Amino acid sequence: MAGLTVVTSIQLVGVLLISALFVIPNVTAIMYGRGFKQTALISITFSIFSVVVGILVSYIFDITPAGTIVLISIGLLAGTMGIKSAGLLSKN
Repeated sequence: MAGLTVVTSIQLVGVLLISALFVIPNVTAIMYGRGFKQTALISITFSIFSVVVGILVSYIFDITPAGTIVLISIGLLAGTMGIKSAGLLSKN
């Protein structure tokens, strides 16, 4: 079932978006989550946020949604990495 969903999604949305939605929110969530369940929920939240904001921004500026969603995800990851490198983020 998951394989069918991935194949269908790749044809509809594109390889870039599907790859980004699988990897980037998970990497970002790992920096916040303490356990598997918490990390999974944070990852889902980041994914939904990226998609909604990406679609809204792409509609406002009349640009491609897939690239915009990926850029929002990368922005979240970069912001998280910046917060972590500044010492403001800890898992404890």
